[in-house]
Amino acid sequence: MYIPGYGYGRVEDTGGAIKGPTRIDLFYGSHQQALEWGRRKVSVKVWQ
Repeated sequence: MYIPGYGYGRVEDTGGAIKGPTRIDLFYGSHQQALEWGRRKVSVKVWQ
């Protein structure tokens, strides 16, 4: 998938902590980087 402002990524986890079909959890190398990203509403492009 491609996430604007984040870049390309792939699905690594489909765990139950994410509630709803319109939410994703992004990986960051540090807690600080995740805090800087925060919560955003963006449109992603998904390939299957």
